[in-house]
Amino acid sequence: GDQLVGTTSAGFSVTLGNNGTASLVVDPLTPAIAPFARSGGTCSAPPITISAGADCTVIYTFSPSATGPASQNLTVTSSGGGSGSIALSGNGVQGNLTITPNSVNFGDQLVGTTSAAQTVTLGNNGTASLQVTALTAATAPFARSGGTCTAVPITLTAGSTCTLTYTFAPTATGAANQALTVTADAPGSGSIALSGNGVQGNLTITPASINFGNQAVGTTSAAQTVTLGNSGTASLQVSALTAGAAPFARSGGTCTALPICGSAGGRCRLSYTY
Repeated sequence: GDQLVGTTSAGFSVTLGNNGTASLVVDPLTPAIAPFARSGGTCSAPPITISAGADCTVIYTFSPSATGPASQNLTVTSSGGGSGSIALSGNGVQGNLTITPNSVNFGDQLVGTTSAAQTVTLGNNGTASLQVTALTAATAPFARSGGTCTAVPITLTAGSTCTLTYTFAPTATGAANQALTVTADAPGSGSIALSGNGVQGNLTITPASINFGNQAVGTTSAAQTVTLGNSGTASLQVSALTAGAAPFARSGGTCTALPICGSAGGRCRLSYTY
C-alpha cells in the first residue's frame, strides 16, 4: 500500500510451512533489497530447515526513499515440493508544498491607510498529506488579515489548498520588506516576500510671508507670488485656504479653486495685491 517517503512500514509476515511427511530445506531464498528489507521472523537464515508439519515466519518492511511504486519477487526454492516466490510491493507517497505567489508587492500606499488584502495560496500537489509546521507571523506595517488556512500546524491533504491574506498599513514613508518563512514536513518549504512603499504628500509654501512695503493710498501694488509645492511622494489636496481680505486680495495665479490638488513634485502659484 501507500507509505510515506522517509518512513518505514509495519512488518508484514510471510509463513513458510511444510505440510508434507518429511523435513525440507529452503535454500536459496532471494534476499530483499531496498526499499524492502527482511526485519525478523522465526525462520533462520537460509538454508531454512522445516520439519514435517512445522512452519516459520519471515517478516518484511517497506521504506521508500522516493515516490512511486516499487516491487520485488523473492524466489523461494525448496528441496521438497512447493517452491515458489514472495511478491513484495508498495507505493511511496509524499506531500509537496507550493506557495503561490511567493512574493507580494503592495506598491505605493498612502501613510496612515491600509491596502487592499493580497492573497497567497498554499497548496499540496503531492501524493500524501503534509503539515506546515511553522509560518513566520507578519509584523507591522504588514499584517495577516484572514484567509482559509488554519493556525499552525496547517494540514493540507493531497491536492488541497488554503489561502493566507495580508495587508500593508505604512506609518512612515519609504520602503518596507519582510520575509515570512514557511516550513513544511515535506518538500517545498520556502518563504513569502512582502514588500511595499509608504508614500505621503508634503506641502511647501514659498515664501511664507510677503511684505508689500509702502503703497500709496488708493493705488494697488504689483502682484506678489506665493508658490504652493508638494515635495512628498504622493498627491495631496489643499482643502482650505483663507481668502485675502481687504486691503489684500488674491489677484490670480495658476492654483485652481479649492480643493487644490497637487501631484508629487508639482506646484502652483497664488498672486496677491495690496
